[in-house]
Amino acid sequence: MLVFVTNQYIFQCIPYLILFPKYICPLLDPYCTPQDHCRSPEHYPVDISNPLSLNNWVEQLNLACENPYKIALLGSMYFAGAIASGLFVTRLGDTHGRKLPTLISAIVSIPIHLGLMLSRNLNLSIALFFFLGLTRPGKMQVAFVYVSEMVPERYRRRVGSFILFFDGGSLIMFALYFKYISKSWLYFQIWALLMSIVSTLVLFKIPESPKFLIKKGRFDDARVSLLKIAGYNNVYNSQKDIIQNHLFEGEITTSKGSSCESIMTQVGGGTLSEFVKDRAQLVKLVIFVFMWMAQSFSYYLAFFMTRKMEGDFFLNTFVYSGTELFSHLFVGLIINKLSVNAAYLIAFLTACFSSMMYCLLRVSNPEYVPFFLGLLIFGIIFSTNTNWNSNQFLFPVIYASSTNGLCNIFARGINIVSPQIAELDQPTPMIVIGVTCFVAALMSLMLKPMERKQSM
Repeated sequence: MLVFVTNQYIFQCIPYLILFPKYICPLLDPYCTPQDHCRSPEHYPVDISNPLSLNNWVEQLNLACENPYKIALLGSMYFAGAIASGLFVTRLGDTHGRKLPTLISAIVSIPIHLGLMLSRNLNLSIALFFFLGLTRPGKMQVAFVYVSEMVPERYRRRVGSFILFFDGGSLIMFALYFKYISKSWLYFQIWALLMSIVSTLVLFKIPESPKFLIKKGRFDDARVSLLKIAGYNNVYNSQKDIIQNHLFEGEITTSKGSSCESIMTQVGGGTLSEFVKDRAQLVKLVIFVFMWMAQSFSYYLAFFMTRKMEGDFFLNTFVYSGTELFSHLFVGLIINKLSVNAAYLIAFLTACFSSMMYCLLRVSNPEYVPFFLGLLIFGIIFSTNTNWNSNQFLFPVIYASSTNGLCNIFARGINIVSPQIAELDQPTPMIVIGVTCFVAALMSLMLKPMERKQSM
C-alpha cells in the first residue's frame, strides 16, 4: 500500500510547493504580484507572518520570475512520463508478473525523489518529474492489481477503496502539516522519502501474485507463493487445504470437470492481438478508456485549480481532502451494491451538477464555494473508485494489467493539459469539468459487464 502512495507524497504536494507567498505591498500599489517581487524584491518583500507564506520551492527555484505555464510543466511532465512507460510497464505486469515492474519502479523512484529535494533549478525539477512519472505505472497501476489479487474476490473492491482512501489521505496530511505543524516543505519530504525506502524493502519479502501464476500455468510457483502468504497470515493448513479453501474462491477446482487449463483457454493465450480482434471487448475498452480520461482529467484539473479558487486556500484544501477521504470510505461501503453503470451515472452526474452550481453562484454567493467543491470531489472520487474496481468485472483477468495500463496512458495523456487549463480564469476550468462529466455519464450507459460464472 505504501508503494502505491509514496509518489503522491511529492506529486500531490505540488500546489503547496509552488504556492506563492503574500507580499508586503506599498500603499500606492496594494495589489502587488509575484512579478513585482521579481523586479524589485526589496520594495515588495515577502510577508513571512502570513499563513500562506510557506517556505517552499518559490524561493528555492526562483518561481516568482518564471512563466506560470512553465511552472505548470512540473505536473504536465509527470503525466508525460507516466504515458512514456505506461503500456510497456503494465504489459510487463501481465507477461512477467506483478512483482517485477512494481519492485523496479519502487527502487528507481527513490533517487529521483531525493533529486527533487536537492534541486535548485526549475528545468532540472521538470525533468526529474518526468522520470518520476516513468515509475508511476509500476508503483500504481501494476501495484494495484498486485494487491487486489492477494485477497479473496469478495474483498477486492473494498480493499481497492481502502488503498484509494490512504492515497487520498495524503492531501489532508499536507493541509494539516502546512497549517499546524510547519511552513517548511523539507521535513515532510524527508519523512516521505523514508517511507518510500521502507516500502521498497518490504516489497522484497512479498511473493508473486498466486492468481497470476495460476493463470500462467505455473502451479508449483503458485503453491510456494500461497504457502508464504499462509505463513504471513499464520495459516497452517495442508497445501491441499490452502488451495481448496483460499485459491480464488472456486475459480480453480478439480471437481465438476473443470481444470486450470480450461480457465486458460477461456481467454485464449492472453495476447493483445486476440483481445483487439474481439469487437465487443474493443468497444467496451474504448468506453472504459473514456471513463478513465474523464475522471482523471476532472480530478487533476480540480486539484491544480484549488489554489486559485475563491475563498481561503486552506479551507478549500481541507474540504477537498476531507471530502476525498469520506468519499473513499462511503463509496467503499456501497460500491458492491451497485452495478458498474449505476455507479458511473451517479458519480458523473453529481460532478456535473456541482460544477454547474459553482459557475452560477461563485460570484453572488462565494460562501457556497467550499460546499460545491466538496460535492464535485465526491462525484469525482465516486468515479475514481468505480474505475479502479470495475476492471475485473469488464475484462478477463489475463488482461487486467494491460487494460488498466492502457486506460491510464490515455488518462495521463489528457492530464498533461490539466495544469495548463488550471491557469485559466474561472469559470472556464469548471465549465470544462462539467461538460466532460456530462458526456462521460451518457457514455457509461453503454458499458456491458462480463457475465459472472458461479463458483464451483
